[in-house]
Amino acid sequence: MDKVNSKKIKINCSVEQVVDIFFQLHNELYFEGKPLIGGNPEDLARIITNSFLDSEGKALDPSWVKTMLVPPTPSREYKVFIM
Repeated sequence: MDKVNSKKIKINCSVEQVVDIFFQLHNELYFEGKPLIGGNPEDLARIITNSFLDSEGKALDPSWVKTMLVPPTPSREYKVFIM
């Protein structure tokens, strides 16, 4: 198998927008009951950080990208007691 020498692609918009596209492909968009792309947040973060640079040409922080790819947990319900 040939190795491909590829350069990272510069993102000209908000990094959050690109990460959100991957989030949606993994968590919100389905085909035949399966996400459009598989993997886990760590795998996706690795793909994103190995493929893209921010608008200033700087590397993306893998831990930040991974955090953005993890679905939020349901908020806890707080009971308010009025006396």
